[in-house]
Amino acid sequence: MKWTHRLVDTISYKVRSGFSDGDYTWGSLATAAARVEEYPKIVRSVSGEELAASHRIATETDIPTHARVWLPGADTNDATESYSILRRDKAKTLDGAYTLYLLTLGRS
Repeated sequence: MKWTHRLVDTISYKVRSGFSDGDYTWGSLATAAARVEEYPKIVRSVSGEELAASHRIATETDIPTHARVWLPGADTNDATESYSILRRDKAKTLDGAYTLYLLTLGRS
């Protein structure tokens, strides 16, 4: 069963591409179909830290953990409007045909 019709939002993201002059550099802006939900919770990151989450995103796009994510309507030229991925999970449908990525976002 295809479920992408439920991905009604469009998010923007940039993947970290390197390090220069004491700061990270970022790749080109990309977009992905997603479902965005508010998710005000304390979550445990993969490294075991407790972090304040604000949103959860479901998408078919494999967005790496070290990416900046902008929610729909945010100014993608303003890095302060971006979110960090606090946790990244993935699941497949029972038949293995589709992969869903679940990203938990917060400010860092």
